[in-house]
Amino acid sequence: MSFELSFSPEFFYNEGEPYDVNVEVSTKPTSVYQAICSMSDKEWRALAKHYRIKRAYLTPDFIMEKVQETNTCTDIRTPVEVWIDPKGHHTVWVY
Repeated sequence: MSFELSFSPEFFYNEGEPYDVNVEVSTKPTSVYQAICSMSDKEWRALAKHYRIKRAYLTPDFIMEKVQETNTCTDIRTPVEVWIDPKGHHTVWVY
């Protein structure tokens, strides 16, 4: 079962994100944007392959758009597994 992303704006962006602060890589990200920025190189390469674009052109903003288009999470309890693609093959976790 999956759920719609019906969370406050703070769930998607911590204060100052994405432009006013340096986003710290975290093993327990507290926003979707921070979770995207914390993905491993392997995850970035897999997403670039999935969307058929060069890794150099894949940005956090592009991925955030895909998250918002997909608008799905596995559960609404913390940690929340947020889907990047409609089938849930690529996800990030928000704590």
